[in-house]
Amino acid sequence: MAKRVEYLKFDGDEYPIVVDFYALKRLQHKAKGGLEKLDTDLSLYEPFLYYAMERGAVVTETKMEFKMVDMERILCDCYFDFVEMIPKFFARDEDQSEKPTVGEEQ
Repeated sequence: MAKRVEYLKFDGDEYPIVVDFYALKRLQHKAKGGLEKLDTDLSLYEPFLYYAMERGAVVTETKMEFKMVDMERILCDCYFDFVEMIPKFFARDEDQSEKPTVGEEQ
């Protein structure tokens, strides 16, 4: 099955983002609870972005160029772009028919 991939623009480059079970599970473990903690603890967006970028690199077979400590700097520039991407990973299949994916036959 093809994975949905979004791209985050930062410093003139685009980096793949994938929010899937891996990223969500890692965030849940880091947050010691559910995703609702994102509403009250903005610092959780740092590991969330890291795990989503880590997964994006794996899915697109590219190199992960950042470390966890870089996430605050990236979010200072791209916070709203990242937040707007997150719901796209939970859209129904029919809503994604025109969206780019990786691993899908053309």
